[in-house]
Amino acid sequence: MVVDGALGTGESVRITWGEKTCTVATRTLGEFAAMAGGCDFLKCDCEGAEWSIRPEDLDGVRRIEMELHMPPIGGPMNRALLDYIGEHYDFEIERKPGYDVKGVMGVLHAVRKNGR
Repeated sequence: MVVDGALGTGESVRITWGEKTCTVATRTLGEFAAMAGGCDFLKCDCEGAEWSIRPEDLDGVRRIEMELHMPPIGGPMNRALLDYIGEHYDFEIERKPGYDVKGVMGVLHAVRKNGR
């Protein structure tokens, strides 16, 4: 399934990739999961939009592999999301320092505690 849209909170956003710019509607992770019939494993590389994920949208997600971007690409960080992950998942963040115009990034590896 291909969806014309992006991860977000429902607003329209301008996205630029290389020489191309377009405006698309965003959807929450919960909306994307519902369209797909659920989500057990989340692999997320969305160039900063990961901070728009609502903690409750991770209910039912057993495993997460997610690139995390710090400003200026991503942000502001969603503290509620980090708190939720810390409470419900065993996790580590593999840090990849890249202190340039792309900011700092890392990769989150998380498995739900007790498999639920």
